[in-house]
Amino acid sequence: MDIGPSPWRRDRHGPRPFPVGEGTEALVRAVRRLADQGLSASVEYHGEEVRHPEQVSAALHRYLRLLDRLAAEGLSAVTELSVHPTELGLYLGAEGEALAVASLARLCAGAERTGVTVTVRAGTGGTDEAVSRLVAAVRTDHPRLGVEVWPRSRLTGEPPLRPGSRVRLCSGAPEGAPAATLLSRHEGDLAYVRALRRLIDSGAQSVVATHDPRLMAIAGALAALATEEIEYQVGRGARPRDIGEPGARVRVGLAYGPGRHGSPRRGPRPVSTPGGPPSARLGSGPLTWDPVER
Repeated sequence: MDIGPSPWRRDRHGPRPFPVGEGTEALVRAVRRLADQGLSASVEYHGEEVRHPEQVSAALHRYLRLLDRLAAEGLSAVTELSVHPTELGLYLGAEGEALAVASLARLCAGAERTGVTVTVRAGTGGTDEAVSRLVAAVRTDHPRLGVEVWPRSRLTGEPPLRPGSRVRLCSGAPEGAPAATLLSRHEGDLAYVRALRRLIDSGAQSVVATHDPRLMAIAGALAALATEEIEYQVGRGARPRDIGEPGARVRVGLAYGPGRHGSPRRGPRPVSTPGGPPSARLGSGPLTWDPVER
């Protein structure tokens, strides 16, 4: 499929999660509001930089408590945990990779017990070989584990693909990626489409994380070839009328915690939907959610 250079600029860094506040209560309220509208959530924690194994243990226990809370609220099935490899200790010296494998395996076991999905985010600049090894090792016992991939990054290696596994395909440039490690915008778009075709051919579940209407439309056209339903992931600034395939499943990125993306900001206002409640099966029209309580 041939695509020309994109005039799209709002997707420069891919979908960014909507900040909902610091604590678990604010997060649960936001997930509930999405669930009430038939939408799913992808949750990121933005906190202090992890430099010691003790912080990895604290992060793991925080996620395990969140899993239990989501299960108690009946929100497990609509929630994905989006975990950064630094939280797992991946880059903490010689023992970091073994620590990350053990931590992620324990998190995946808890997620499977409660019905929550887990996806490993890319490292700084892209999905490097260490992230790919981590995901491949844990998928042996937890095959539904997801991984995030940025095709525009030259640092991105081949993701471990297997039928039924999840791969979140992000357009744009990873935050913090040096310009020298990036393909041009047009080359990045072409790489995105090639990666999406490989995902569909592998039987993996494709998560299309972009606000670029052209890439959404291409994903919609390719959806007929997929053995698993294609999912779209959006964040701040999303326009559901750009979703490529009518009736697609949509997941909204949320961020919580004390980090610089964790505090609430002004977001889109709620929009009433004539003739009934809004639905995850989005067609045309404005986005009908606002996860931040006023």
